[in-house]
Amino acid sequence: MQCIINHHNVILQVDTSIIQMHDFKLFKRTNPNLTNAKFILADSGYQGIKHIHANAFTPLKATKKYPLVQEVKDYNALLSKTQGRVEHIFAKFEAFKMFSTTYRKSLLVIQ
Repeated sequence: MQCIINHHNVILQVDTSIIQMHDFKLFKRTNPNLTNAKFILADSGYQGIKHIHANAFTPLKATKKYPLVQEVKDYNALLSKTQGRVEHIFAKFEAFKMFSTTYRKSLLVIQ
């Protein structure tokens, strides 16, 4: 499940997939309209989003050769704290049994 919120925690878009799909692949398939977004904060599942939106921020990773300096650790901590807002929204979704498990009943669509 992918959830896009604004800085007021208002849900702008929710996307799901029938099959298991990588976060960034779902993002590219759903093609959310983020042209008005000043910046995007995403978790590490969205590596490569910087190529789509210039002001996209994801956590930085250390390597054996280049460990993280304190500034980068602080940046990652701040980003993680902000991403907690999305996790709280996921928790609210999962309060509804239909969203927390696989829904196996047929759906009726009325147009």
